[in-house]
Amino acid sequence: MNFTELKIDDSGPVYLQVVRFFKRKILTGELLNGDELPSRRVLAATLGLNLTTIQKIYKQLEDEKLIDTQPNSKTLVCYNDKQVKEIENELVRMRVEKFVEEVKACNISKTDVIAILENVWNEGE
Repeated sequence: MNFTELKIDDSGPVYLQVVRFFKRKILTGELLNGDELPSRRVLAATLGLNLTTIQKIYKQLEDEKLIDTQPNSKTLVCYNDKQVKEIENELVRMRVEKFVEEVKACNISKTDVIAILENVWNEGE
């Protein structure tokens, strides 16, 4: 997996940004069931992050049952279709909430926003 695409910014806790990065990779099919993740130490060195932060990332992914780590073994990606749908809903909802907040701040009507959204959506077809 290519970690050069990961951009850490000030939009929230670093560990959550990396967790969302992994989730996006699952949605795009770049992380598949059975794929092996780097060890915690290797990932910490690769990303230039503290090992504690990486452990928090892996713990979050394990708690959400998106990865499985056996003692003294590899860490493997594992998910099902229901989890993929949940990730999709979570990530899209986050972006939509931010978008709606920004549009409301500009006093643009919902009707106008929907019309613009439909136009933009249809341009891509």
